[in-house]
Amino acid sequence: MFNRSFWRKLTLLLSSMMTMMAGAVVAPALPQMNRVFVEVPMADVLTRLIITLPALFIAFISPLAGYITDTFGRKKLLLFSLVIYFVGGTSGYYLDSLYLILVGRAVLGIAVAGIMTTVTTLIGDYYQGEERNAFMGMQGAFMGLGGVFFIFFSGILADINWQLPFTIYGFSVPVFVMALVFILEPRITSAGSQHAVSVTEYDKKTVFALYVIVFLAIVCFYMVPVQLPFLLSTMEGVNNTITGMTISISTLFGAIISMMYRRIKRRFSFKTIYMFAFLLMGIGFFAISYAQDYKFVMLSMIISGLGTGLLMPTGNLWLMKLAPESLRGRLIGRLSTSMFIGMFVSPLLVQPLVDRFEIGGAFFVGSIFLFLLTLVFFFWSLKESFQNDR
Repeated sequence: MFNRSFWRKLTLLLSSMMTMMAGAVVAPALPQMNRVFVEVPMADVLTRLIITLPALFIAFISPLAGYITDTFGRKKLLLFSLVIYFVGGTSGYYLDSLYLILVGRAVLGIAVAGIMTTVTTLIGDYYQGEERNAFMGMQGAFMGLGGVFFIFFSGILADINWQLPFTIYGFSVPVFVMALVFILEPRITSAGSQHAVSVTEYDKKTVFALYVIVFLAIVCFYMVPVQLPFLLSTMEGVNNTITGMTISISTLFGAIISMMYRRIKRRFSFKTIYMFAFLLMGIGFFAISYAQDYKFVMLSMIISGLGTGLLMPTGNLWLMKLAPESLRGRLIGRLSTSMFIGMFVSPLLVQPLVDRFEIGGAFFVGSIFLFLLTLVFFFWSLKESFQNDR
């Protein structure tokens, strides 16, 4: 039976999954790539940029993508972005120069900016209220489950050849076909509609605070795909497959809690959910800092993954609630900018900690920072409760 609504949802979910896997999917191959390009100046830094460089271009392009989305429509930008996602993503498979691979990663970043902005905007256009909450939870679950499959599969491919994980980006081809067939350009509600929010009504201070929160959260979150493979490579019995499996465990448990997001949101505010997310991530990072074998790291990833599974739906839903419909694309584009600047600068901010304290010590410092964020949201939630009781 043909059901356009089902296939439209599936297209949006698969597109969402592609944005979060964009950088991390080749993470299991990083140590091997570092050895292949050992003669290249600053190879240690440049190989890590293979994961994070897309984020820099996402950050720069996302505001423009938001403007294009609001001005010229959602579908055209989504289709164009899926095409260049394939071109930039798969380039690492047939390129043998580290510098050219980095150029391909920049192209990939431009594509992800367009996909993430249009997809999140379309979700805000198509769905409201409880249906939107449920869909955002499902989106987080798809991102997590996609990470489980693609990162684990990437580890297997990396044990065969370091370039094979780049073929995974070919997944964009069937998604392009689905978007072409099932995505319809939505009608934007006029300012006079009962569902519209006046441009002057949204809380600019809270929106700015949300951008900062997302930036800080992603700086910590991206320590896992960037730094963890190198920590695991020092442990006995670890190969690329085990590295991929360890990282994917985090995304698996993130997917599980994302599927429960609608029920969680019914009971807790956005601030309280963020408090729990940072607490769980902090506990996981603290445990990683004392890990002596990969099995203990896997256990730590379960705890951390439960926290990271709450991050994406909370940030997106909170902004959708605050954003006027006529500015939704632009504000979501800026949220993407905050997120992906965090991804790009994560290794740059963390590397001095790694140099001074080694990777385990860097995760310890990260855990302390996450516990501080937990306290910030605890007191913010407490203040909100007192105000509501008056």
